[in-house]
Amino acid sequence: MQKAPTCDNTRMTYFDLTHSGHTYRIHCRPPRKGNRRLRLSVDASGITHLSSPPRTSQTTLRAFAEQHLHWIAARAEPLEKLASRPAPYAEGSTHWLLGEAHTLRLDGTQKRLIAANGILHTAAADAHELATRFKNLHRELSAAHIPALVQNQLPRCWWVSTMPPIRYRTMRKTWGTCRHDGILTFNTRLIQYPVEQIEHVIIHELCHLAVFDHSEAFYACMNIVQPDWRTRKTALQTFARRLPIL
Repeated sequence: MQKAPTCDNTRMTYFDLTHSGHTYRIHCRPPRKGNRRLRLSVDASGITHLSSPPRTSQTTLRAFAEQHLHWIAARAEPLEKLASRPAPYAEGSTHWLLGEAHTLRLDGTQKRLIAANGILHTAAADAHELATRFKNLHRELSAAHIPALVQNQLPRCWWVSTMPPIRYRTMRKTWGTCRHDGILTFNTRLIQYPVEQIEHVIIHELCHLAVFDHSEAFYACMNIVQPDWRTRKTALQTFARRLPIL
């Protein structure tokens, strides 16, 4: 049975649609004045989001999603598969650091995550506190590893004469950004991925120091510096489906 849309202006809600025997949950983001059109997106975890302008009717929201069900089904995870995933912070849950699997053990005494021999130890806490600890760990490891990974790629990028400034931030939609003033920002969640996939994001941002947009010139630069970037990008997108929904 399909649920009626419940999208409103105050919180993200959802409605469900069925396609080829599977159910897909469409999460509605709170409408924003800056939104001029309806837009569907699927995040790294396989969850579908629908953005809309203010005062969009529920009928319009559902109709738009139904028109794009083939697109959704090709990219999103069905609700039944999402529901089968274990709770992200449960005892024994799997988490990834630099592409290596680690098991969470709530057996520690410290209010931070300690990685040792494939185990992440920390004191028991509620989901909100554990989420904060993971964010802190990802930021800490990003600061510890990403500068060296960027430095290793600089010889490929002849247009970069000095190490660019680097910042770290938890971001919802992007793995990295490059500002006009040359500051690179990397998503702290990227530290979960294998090194070769992190290197893909690094090269992408370094190429923006040569070509700021996503024009043909930019992708020509990518093809020269990292000829297998498409393979790495696909691997990054595939690996994202293995990660817990944090």
